[in-house]
Amino acid sequence: MKKAIISILQAVIFPLVYTASQVVVTMIAVVIDSVTLLVNQGADIALYDVAEMTEELTGGIMGNIVWITLFSCLLTIAVVFIYMSARGLKIRSELRFRKIGIGTILLSLAVGLVMNFATGYIISVLPIPEQVIADYNELVGDNLFSGGFVISFIAMAVVVPFTEELVFRGMSFNFLRRGMALTLALILQSLLFAGIHMIPLQVAYVLPTAVTLGLIYMWTDNLIAPVLAHISYNGFSAIISMLQVTEDAAEVAETVNYLPHALIAVAIVIGLMYLLYRSRVRPIPVPHHEWKPRKQRFAPQMPYPGAYPQPENIQQNGDISNGQ
Repeated sequence: MKKAIISILQAVIFPLVYTASQVVVTMIAVVIDSVTLLVNQGADIALYDVAEMTEELTGGIMGNIVWITLFSCLLTIAVVFIYMSARGLKIRSELRFRKIGIGTILLSLAVGLVMNFATGYIISVLPIPEQVIADYNELVGDNLFSGGFVISFIAMAVVVPFTEELVFRGMSFNFLRRGMALTLALILQSLLFAGIHMIPLQVAYVLPTAVTLGLIYMWTDNLIAPVLAHISYNGFSAIISMLQVTEDAAEVAETVNYLPHALIAVAIVIGLMYLLYRSRVRPIPVPHHEWKPRKQRFAPQMPYPGAYPQPENIQQNGDISNGQ
């Protein structure tokens, strides 16, 4: 029990570092925007409406959310590498950055892509209020991909997946499975990963994604595999967010029953995961040998003279005489 509690405390550290990095970078951005606003307003700052200033600062932060996310991820990566260097840990062996086969690469990318389709179809099928989806799109979709395609794609489709896999699979999952059963460790790392997103709708669809990414890491024993799946998932979202959807296309999409699409996508994900399971890394079994006595390298030594009673010293009644 003590070992499990320690592993949980260790597993929480780096998600907190990830969150703290976002807070620190956001505060720095607020300070920079505030100073810029003060300089631009000059003597008129006393006449500036506080509510208007707060709204302008908030708009500036949301407009730069891509850069804030990018720098917070880089800060988190630096903290992880500094920690491992200070502990004398080898990054490749501890985090399991290994050579990966082309088959595993393709399967990982396919899982991420099809999971994105499945998530979108399931959200379309579930009776989620339209206002909830609209608020989510405004808060997440419109802001996370508002910095231009190139920088948004690099940040959200490459840097964020690498950072989150480094933190939640590379660090937290490894801490957890050292102190508890593997299944429990898988569940807890999934809850950590889902909880860090905080938005209820996002938590709901991130949870099964986290379980899938944990299974990929567990079966491949290679952090590159879940990173690729995560990149594929986020990358497709980035590309879709950049596309301009007409009102006519949106109206047609609302009339489509996506339940068959969702079932097919889920079935494909299960099939792809089964292929990864079949090709999973297995521990090398210890060969079982039938026990045989070891051959003696040297001839056995004869006992020294007098160690055993000689026949002439044994009397008729079985007693050993003293030779007199």
